[in-house]
Amino acid sequence: MNNQNLHQMLEEIKENLKKIEKSDDICVIHHDDADGCTSAALFSILIKELIDDYPILFPIRGEENVSKGMINQLKVINPDYVFVLDVSVDSSKLNIFKGFVLDHHMFSRHSKDSSMSYFNPRLFEGEDDKVVPVSYMVYKLLVDMFPEEKVAWIAAIGITEDHRVELCREVFEKVMEENPEIFNSKEITQKIAENSIFGQLWDMVRSGRMIKKVEGAKASVLALVESKNRPDKFINGLTQHSFALRKFYDRVNYETEDSLINVKQKAKFYHDKKIIIYEARKSNISALTSF
Repeated sequence: MNNQNLHQMLEEIKENLKKIEKSDDICVIHHDDADGCTSAALFSILIKELIDDYPILFPIRGEENVSKGMINQLKVINPDYVFVLDVSVDSSKLNIFKGFVLDHHMFSRHSKDSSMSYFNPRLFEGEDDKVVPVSYMVYKLLVDMFPEEKVAWIAAIGITEDHRVELCREVFEKVMEENPEIFNSKEITQKIAENSIFGQLWDMVRSGRMIKKVEGAKASVLALVESKNRPDKFINGLTQHSFALRKFYDRVNYETEDSLINVKQKAKFYHDKKIIIYEARKSNISALTSF
């Protein structure tokens, strides 16, 4: 990780955020996976601190969803700022708005002349395994501007999903300081994080989009925001949206177990060739993964 360049980039983003005024209307477009949803939750908490209101959320599955239809929706809202998190989109597609794109994916092009600034650690970091997730960057922005927020656990979910636990170990050290009841380990590795509560929380967050797509992804973000400094509320479904998310999570687990039983009963196994032939049943659960 190129700490100096990353620090400079985050400082530039902070200067952009300081221009936001109390009366501003803000929209956030974000990826609907765990990194995108945790990034949106952390960013929503940051915006609430700045303007005493939350942004309007637009979860999407990928760049292709930044369509004319979405841009028309944004035009109707007429926000003062649009921020894009964890989506590899050319900022010129949104150049009628002020704001920025904060991403970490590989990109083919980005416009330097757009009114939307473009931030991505890949602009200065050439090694893929040293590129930090967006959840890490938004977390750093939030706690730098508002150090009283104890939300490392939220960032840790997105970091775990993006397989950058060792790279962002300081976040997990902070979780052990703030919430030792949910994570307390002598070692901090990707495998340990996935086998800890963060593996479950990652599954909980993505269960929203798997069951209810866009509205489910919004529910995931809102559940994290509602729980904020209290991970126990999120884990145990003690807020409006975390309660709904627990239901989504339980349904995904049930359907997964039921599907495995069906595979064992009806699939043809060719063990010598390591092949399984199975006609999948229709499912209402979206099982697309993240990249």
